[in-house]
Amino acid sequence: MVEPKEIGRQFLLSVLAAGYAGADFIDAFVKKSVPDINKVAEASKAVGGAGKLAGREGAWR
Repeated sequence: MVEPKEIGRQFLLSVLAAGYAGADFIDAFVKKSVPDINKVAEASKAVGGAGKLAGREGAWR
């Protein structure tokens, strides 16, 4: 591997851009894949509790 004697401006900006894009991708993936805790809580209240939501009456007590 060839190592540069100093880090150039273009290289540094490329690394920063790649890191930002990666962080943005991870953020979007987590928002899409992980359920929103507020929506889960609302659904639980709507059916009368977490046990009913899971189909197991009293399972969460």
